[in-house]
Amino acid sequence: MITFKTKSSITVGTCWYTTETNGRRADIIHYRHLPEPIEGASREEFVTLWIDLTKDEDQLLAEMNQSTRHHVRKAGEYGLVYESWYPDTVEKLDEFCEFFDASASAKSLPLVDRQDIRAYAAEGALDLSRVSAADGMPLAWHGH
Repeated sequence: MITFKTKSSITVGTCWYTTETNGRRADIIHYRHLPEPIEGASREEFVTLWIDLTKDEDQLLAEMNQSTRHHVRKAGEYGLVYESWYPDTVEKLDEFCEFFDASASAKSLPLVDRQDIRAYAAEGALDLSRVSAADGMPLAWHGH
């Protein structure tokens, strides 16, 4: 369970894929993506795509639709570079947050919750990735 304290000193915890809290205590616990629902708890359906990344490149491309294959090939032609930092994301957090906040401000969206994201990074539960242009200029960051 990943925990943090709110401004009003309430401890909030998040458990992903399990109800195990590892002995930690929290005033409020959010359970995410449990295999079975908890009796009496509210539930929200979540849909995502699953991709088997153990397949080779040709198999992966063959399973994509034509438009996606086109975009993947074009990215290679443009020299785009993909980088990922997992689980060692702490060193890239500030860079990610600055990029995210600049984008969010331009769109009048909330800034990144640094307390929350630092808690995930400290637990090794944050995956940061970036796509940059051939000249090294960051085009997009993703945090999962």
